[in-house]
Amino acid sequence: MPSIGTIMRGREIGSPAKYRSRKYIWTRCPFCGYERWAPDRLVMASQRQCQDCAIIVSGQAFKVGKAQYK
Repeated sequence: MPSIGTIMRGREIGSPAKYRSRKYIWTRCPFCGYERWAPDRLVMASQRQCQDCAIIVSGQAFKVGKAQYK
């Protein structure tokens, strides 16, 4: 397992072809402690949390399709 702050390219961690040249950093969610690869541009922004914590913090759920219009 990489240490927090390790930076690698998408091709080294198995990203889809579209994102193979993007830089990723191993980071930890400040709320729950979940560790994951995140695009390095997000780590310095306020979006450091994982998707589950982002939903809780914002108070919104991600809705897809017709459900979002009801």
